[in-house]
Amino acid sequence: MIFKWNRGYNWGDIHRIIKLTDKLSDIRVILKHNKELESIIEERIKRLNEYS
Repeated sequence: MIFKWNRGYNWGDIHRIIKLTDKLSDIRVILKHNKELESIIEERIKRLNEYS
């Protein structure tokens, strides 16, 4: 599931989305800036390689 939230969304909506994805909280990623995405992906790949 991918939700894109921006300043135009109602703050109540983001809280509803977080509650909706609570079951996935261990893999859920909330970014403040798109620039964070690359480091998150690299970190996840590194963890996957450690388990392989």
